[in-house]
Amino acid sequence: MNKLALKGLKIGFKLIAIQASFVCSAAIIGLIFKNVESMQSILVGGFSVILPNSLFALLLFSTAGASQLNTTMRRFFRGAALKLVLSSMLFALAMKSGFLIPFLFIGFVVAILAHVFTPVSIT
Repeated sequence: MNKLALKGLKIGFKLIAIQASFVCSAAIIGLIFKNVESMQSILVGGFSVILPNSLFALLLFSTAGASQLNTTMRRFFRGAALKLVLSSMLFALAMKSGFLIPFLFIGFVVAILAHVFTPVSIT
C-alpha cells in the first residue's frame, strides 16, 4: 500500500469512527429514554451501514495513484455495489430477527446522516 492509499484509508476510517460514535450516542439515548431492546436495535441498524462502509474503505484504498486509475475506478464501482447490497442484506436480516423496527431505522438513518455530513469537517 502506497502513501496516498494509506492517507485515504486513514481518512476513511476516521469517518467510520465518527459514524460509530454517532450511532453509539443514539443508542445510549435510546437506552436512557426507552430500554435495552431499543439500544440494541439502534446499534444493529447503525452497524448495518458502518460494516459495509468499512469494507468499502478497505477495498477502495488498497490502491491509489494516477498510474492505477483504472484499478481504483473498478474497485470504487464494485465496492459501491457491494456496500449497497451488503447494507440491504444486513438490514433485512435485522428486520427479520425480531429487533424493534422503528429503532432499527433510527440507527440506520443516524449512520447515513453522519456519513453524509461528516466529510466536511474531517479533511
